[in-house]
Amino acid sequence: MPGLTCIRSTSPSPERRAATPLGDEALGVLRPLRIPSDIRSALDLLQIAFCQGEFQNPEALRELKLMRRMIPLLTLSAWLGDDLEELFSGFVWEKGGHVVGNVNVHRSSGGKGTWLISNLAVHPSQRGKGVARRLMQAAKEHIVDRGGTSITLKARAGNLPASRLYERLGFQRLAREARLTKPPGVAPPASIDSPCQVRRANVEDSRTISTMRQRAAADEFEPAHLLRGTGPAPPVGGPTARWLRDALTLRRRQAWVAERRGTLLAYLEMTANRVPPFQRRMRLFPGSQCQISDAQALTTTALWSLGNPAKAEVKLTLQALGEEELEKGLHNLGFIEVSVEDTLWLNLRQQER
Repeated sequence: MPGLTCIRSTSPSPERRAATPLGDEALGVLRPLRIPSDIRSALDLLQIAFCQGEFQNPEALRELKLMRRMIPLLTLSAWLGDDLEELFSGFVWEKGGHVVGNVNVHRSSGGKGTWLISNLAVHPSQRGKGVARRLMQAAKEHIVDRGGTSITLKARAGNLPASRLYERLGFQRLAREARLTKPPGVAPPASIDSPCQVRRANVEDSRTISTMRQRAAADEFEPAHLLRGTGPAPPVGGPTARWLRDALTLRRRQAWVAERRGTLLAYLEMTANRVPPFQRRMRLFPGSQCQISDAQALTTTALWSLGNPAKAEVKLTLQALGEEELEKGLHNLGFIEVSVEDTLWLNLRQQER
């Protein structure tokens, strides 16, 4: 299948390296992910890795259920060569006929040389045996062989084993994002006393919005996504993938900005379900001049634009590094922290020197 060839032929094949015995038992075999035959097994593994234990993620479970509904379409895309296939490019670790390790790789739409690594997962029974390191090495070599110059991934803050692995591989923290939620039944104030003006974003705002996203090291991560470094996450597929997700989930999207005297202070993306559950997802990008009241005014205006927000659960991501005071301001609107994630970056050109 295109894009899923083994890592460079100048070194031993991944199958030979992976089959090295540990005591009397072989570790397993590293091989490219096969679509569609591996998809269901990979999703089962991701559910074990990201929906159970200390770092369980309820949002990930909902995303996995959505992806199971998409399996027939992913199967069709494998035959048609559609951009949906790139959502599941990568490698798996197989042992005894079972997929016990997984990693996904895909190009970033932010640049030809930038790639994303996501969904690194190892079955609990196989952890501590070097499987994650070998999967990451295969993904990295896959990217290098295709001319990649940098890699980004996401990792849950506080996951020390994963953090140590990424640090040994040379990754550096680029940004930190806080994920918050507002449960149903809690309504923020209808208005906030702030000197800023809140309005819908337009095409003239594009350059400043792009700068805000770069400041947050957001690359092209979007509000609802399946593939990310520590769990099912963001859509990096092409327009077909994004259209399909909106069509399947019956969502509508909005973009808002906060402005003061012609200067954009913050940018907010929002998606809302048109059918139950009436969940809303928001991603807030504060600029360098954004104050707490500006972020509060922007968030409440966007929320109330679709009716009483008390009826809906709201998921909000604060995309910024070191914005603890802004996060406290969002707590005053009824949001509570769910998790904190880091965006990590690896410069492949620098490693070659």
